[in-house]
Amino acid sequence: MRSDPSSKAAPHSTLDSPRRQLLARIASGVGLASALSACGGGELDDDATLRAVNATVDVDSIDVQFNDWRFASSVAHGGEASNYARRKLWTVGPRGPFEVRRAGGSTVLLRDTKTLPDGDTASVVVMGNLTTGLRLRVIGEDTVRPGVGSARLRLLHAWPLVGPVDAFVTHADQTLAGRDPNHRLAAYESLSAYADVSGVGRLRITPAGRTDLVLFDSASIGLAANQVATLVISPAPGAARAAVAVLPQGLPAYVLANKVVTSQLGGTQ
Repeated sequence: MRSDPSSKAAPHSTLDSPRRQLLARIASGVGLASALSACGGGELDDDATLRAVNATVDVDSIDVQFNDWRFASSVAHGGEASNYARRKLWTVGPRGPFEVRRAGGSTVLLRDTKTLPDGDTASVVVMGNLTTGLRLRVIGEDTVRPGVGSARLRLLHAWPLVGPVDAFVTHADQTLAGRDPNHRLAAYESLSAYADVSGVGRLRITPAGRTDLVLFDSASIGLAANQVATLVISPAPGAARAAVAVLPQGLPAYVLANKVVTSQLGGTQ
């Protein structure tokens, strides 16, 4: 199935704007007494739940923090991800600066102010390179699960040296010739819409419009039915060249192995 901008990606919970403003006031200490009085419930017990993904070209390992909370440490590049970290939302607030450093370092490589998504759970993808600048994308993880028998996927293009790409999810023995891609990513930093596909399908990534040149090939995405996930296409060290991080919503992340190595590029897959 091709990705559909109107696909079933609606979040199942939404924080109203006044409440998020209230949380921001409490986190900053501004009007703390009156803000706590106005709350009148247990909603301040909500957790901010974050993990980080190192999709950079040239930063071997990173630490990432949000509003002075270091939620990820020593995250290796090649699409590796940290475990989820949780902290009460009222202690960190719904908006603030993300800062990225080399693991154990003090120099800030990237500082970018963002608002947490309404569901307060997100994967924070750090991408790019030190020469042209790092980028940071906060990906909300509050999407309705698909029906029985399929997984709901979207892809993020975090490979700055590669242009538009197509992604195909097929049975193991299917050829790509004549097939339309399940996802087309127009450029670096593009995030596709969701598409419902087989979670155990074979994933192949090619330059847009090229089915004869496979950049990435994995025998199975490895998702169970009814799962929701974001796949991050990132650079990888060594001959594999490309890595795909799988970020299942609410579950540990993992990296798919690439069967395509440099010496094989140019052959038909």
